[in-house]
Amino acid sequence: MEKVVALLAVALTVSVDCTSKEFFQTGLLLNWTESMETCRQNFAELVTMQSEEEYQQFLSYIKLYEGVYWIGLQFNSININNTWEWVNGNPTTYSHWDVPPTGAGCGAFNSSSGGWFILNCSYRLMSVCQGIITVGGNDPGKKCVFPFYYEGYRYIGCTTVNNNNIPWCATTTDYPKDMKWGNCPFTDRMDSKELWCATVSSYDEDPKWGFCTTLDPTPPREISVDSVGDDSVSLSWGRPVGMDGFQYSFNITYSCSFWGHSGSTSAPSNSIVISNLRSGSEYVFNITTVQDTVSQSTPASISLYTKPSQPGEISVDFVGDDSVSLSWGSPVSMDGVQYSFNITYSCSFWGHNGSTIAPSNSIVISNLRSGSEYVFNITTVQDTGSQSTPASISLYTKPSQPGEISVDFVGDDSVSLSWGRPAGMDGVQYSFNITYSCSFWGHNGSTIAPSNSIVISNLRSGSEYVFNITTVQDTGSQSTPASISLYTKPSQPGEISVDFVGDDSVSLSWGSPVSMDGVQYSFNITYSCSFWGHNGSTIAPSNSIVISNLRSGSEYVFNITTVQDTGSQSTPASISLYTKPSQPGEISVDFVGDDSVSLSWGRPAGMDGVQYSFNITYSCSFWGHNGSTIAPSNSIVISNLRSGSEYVFNITTVQDTGSQSTPASISLYTNPTPPGEISVDFVGDDSVSLSWGSPAGMDGVQYSFNITYSCSFWGHNGSTIAPSNSIVISNLRSGSEYVFNITTVQDTGSQSTPASISLYTKPSQPGEISVDFVGDDSVSLSWGRPAGMDGVQYSFNITYSCSFWGHNGSTIAPSNSIVISNLRSGSEYVFNITTVQDTGSQSTPASISLYTKPSQPGEISVDFVGDDSVSLSWGSPVSMDGVQYSFNITYSCSFWGHNGSTIAPSNSIVFSNLRSGSEYVFNITTVQDTGSQSTPASISLYTKPKEKRFYLKFVCSSTEPSACEKEKQKVQQEFEARLAKQLKGLYWKLNWKEKEVKECIDGPEEDV
Repeated sequence: MEKVVALLAVALTVSVDCTSKEFFQTGLLLNWTESMETCRQNFAELVTMQSEEEYQQFLSYIKLYEGVYWIGLQFNSININNTWEWVNGNPTTYSHWDVPPTGAGCGAFNSSSGGWFILNCSYRLMSVCQGIITVGGNDPGKKCVFPFYYEGYRYIGCTTVNNNNIPWCATTTDYPKDMKWGNCPFTDRMDSKELWCATVSSYDEDPKWGFCTTLDPTPPREISVDSVGDDSVSLSWGRPVGMDGFQYSFNITYSCSFWGHSGSTSAPSNSIVISNLRSGSEYVFNITTVQDTVSQSTPASISLYTKPSQPGEISVDFVGDDSVSLSWGSPVSMDGVQYSFNITYSCSFWGHNGSTIAPSNSIVISNLRSGSEYVFNITTVQDTGSQSTPASISLYTKPSQPGEISVDFVGDDSVSLSWGRPAGMDGVQYSFNITYSCSFWGHNGSTIAPSNSIVISNLRSGSEYVFNITTVQDTGSQSTPASISLYTKPSQPGEISVDFVGDDSVSLSWGSPVSMDGVQYSFNITYSCSFWGHNGSTIAPSNSIVISNLRSGSEYVFNITTVQDTGSQSTPASISLYTKPSQPGEISVDFVGDDSVSLSWGRPAGMDGVQYSFNITYSCSFWGHNGSTIAPSNSIVISNLRSGSEYVFNITTVQDTGSQSTPASISLYTNPTPPGEISVDFVGDDSVSLSWGSPAGMDGVQYSFNITYSCSFWGHNGSTIAPSNSIVISNLRSGSEYVFNITTVQDTGSQSTPASISLYTKPSQPGEISVDFVGDDSVSLSWGRPAGMDGVQYSFNITYSCSFWGHNGSTIAPSNSIVISNLRSGSEYVFNITTVQDTGSQSTPASISLYTKPSQPGEISVDFVGDDSVSLSWGSPVSMDGVQYSFNITYSCSFWGHNGSTIAPSNSIVFSNLRSGSEYVFNITTVQDTGSQSTPASISLYTKPKEKRFYLKFVCSSTEPSACEKEKQKVQQEFEARLAKQLKGLYWKLNWKEKEVKECIDGPEEDV
């Protein structure tokens, strides 16, 4: 007696049959999820192997095919154990892994190894489905391969399973309802071991039979890029799987979206070269397998860039000894495409290599070796990294210039020159070409020097010659010239005349040198005093000069030579004479008061060992005040002068003979009187306002005031001018001590002694206040540091008040943030923050006004739960008496995606129109008119279910109670796993009872 197991559950249709599994391939490259859906659309599932027997069944099928296939294995990250399971929800109690799995992914089968392994679920593979179908007919051994639909055709499988190898086929007019088995047509053409298929294009057409390769051909395997040019590519690809022995070709289409360039071609084999493409452009290539010019596989695709085209012809714009300037034509057919140029260069002689990038068609390359051959290669480069074939050019840099030229000797008709070797030319063969010319006489010449020196003769006397020296290589390349201009020696000056003699200077003149008309020259004058060992020299552009800084009362010898710009000099003309005694040295003002000055001066130059004294005279033209005195040494104090007045002082050196020097003079003002006492009118964080009394005894005299100030802490100094006795000084450092000095100043620059005061500026205001957190009884505030207060000690005073509750408070913060607690919920507070220094000085306050959050609703109570409604109530929020508020309630059911919200003016509410038997989450927040909301109070509950019944019939295939019990438990486990997965979020329960029946029945069992 068989047992039938009836399962009572939510509505779900399940059919279980004892017929053996059948396998079939989808013939499509799909990801794992797409493969699962394709199998299910055809009444099947991806392959499962839950026992060694099922594994061996699949292995005997798949060994006829090579490749990797999706199977029904997937990592379940939702499961709390994070385990692998089959597509039907069963765990992997049986496994056949190639390598034990680690991490997430989907399961694939390798026909070569016969094992399972993990792949990324997005990969596109072939797949194998399994299914069971009951088909009419008398032969119990026949099997059905499931139908598929491609481009309007219907395919129905046919297989040979009879002992006499007669093929049987399935035919239908309304698949799958009316499927019948019988002998296949064209039996004389069938191989007893091959699978044939029938196709129909419409329901009223007779089936046509042939090999199952009338299905869409399989796509080409992975595409390889064999070569890429600027207008062509060479591609090859793997032969399609399972197509050995069949006739097919390949269709290739390609397109470039940037240019709108498209094309197509066909290939008889698995490689092709495609030409006439646009340079430097991205193309997409699609390759499909084609049979009978109609049936095509899904495409294999690849995207790649053609190489950019080669730069145009290279032009040499400039060649130097260590640099070249190159330009080149734009690459053809690259208009509108982004590219740049890569330039490489190398010198094999020196092993010098380099590279650079140019955004446009020209470049200057520096730091090259002089006189050396370089090869330059220029390629077009795109952002993708693709490069063209190079355009190349080879050229020599110029040899480097000879070193600095030295004049070894100059005569009246010859010169001897030498010069430094050219830099960076060691080991390179070269010589020197020397050209010379005198434009005045039209005299030119040239010569070659193998080394770096030469003597050139037969020149014109007293004339300017220009000499150019270039480095020359055997290639004919020449450097830029090193040049020097010099004169041959000139003739002697004419007779010398003495025009004037002073204490430290003389004025001399002389005749022009003979035969020098039209030639540029000047005169070099040297002089010496043997008594003092005093020597000197100077240059005169014409025939006269004044020579100063001589020793007073001393004999000098003067020599004058004709000199050209080159430094060439004639033989000298000479004269001897005595200077006068010298003037006193520079006068120094040692002290200036309001009625006296102290002066000192340098001793007269060159008068050491000579007896002398000093005569001092002084006068004030404004007051008509004059005087004189004698000083035996070089300092004196002169008193009884008028305050704030200009005096002129003249001091002369006097010898015993009565001879006097020219006077040394100085003009100066006596000092004004200082300002009166300073008053502080205002102190801010970056400014102060000061005033002071008028200087005594300065009535009727023009003056102003100079104010200087400094802060030693910051090293901050400044000064300003005030026309009257008050001023405002800004841009000071906040919270810092400044010293202010005020002096009386006259237009002459004369200043009084200063009046001084020291004071502190106020600290600066805190920066903008930020609200970091607001709670129902606390806030967290932070603020910017006060500007300009880095390095200064300060803290912050915080006061806060709530006018509604009359709640006030204050606190001190050492840094620029604070948390203030014990506030009233849902209330407006004003916060004032000031910067405070140890001196007690405070800044102006920074302020902010904000509301605390309302407090959370009390505990939620469930007053009633129905199948589509609930009634809730909750406690009032604490500390909110006298404050206006309402409640915002939101609810959601994640299973149905059912969400909603409402407002409640009081502490209870009824919700209707909910989904039966579903879990809802309710969140309740306190809300004020300001928009401020509390943290939510939450509750989760299920609505009551509405019962629906579902019946599942199970017919055991055995009469053994123990075997039936195992089979029943397996079916029950699989069914419970499916229900748990598909009904997550719904309220359900499963009851079952047993009832014995004599045979399988199609209708549902009655409730038991």
